[in-house]
Amino acid sequence: ILEAPSLPLLKKSQPRLPVFE
Repeated sequence: ILEAPSLPLLKKSQPRLPVFE
């Protein structure tokens, strides 16, 4: 489950994976 505050964290942790914005 992706939460709003978790999106930037996913970008920093896994920049090679697409993040749903």
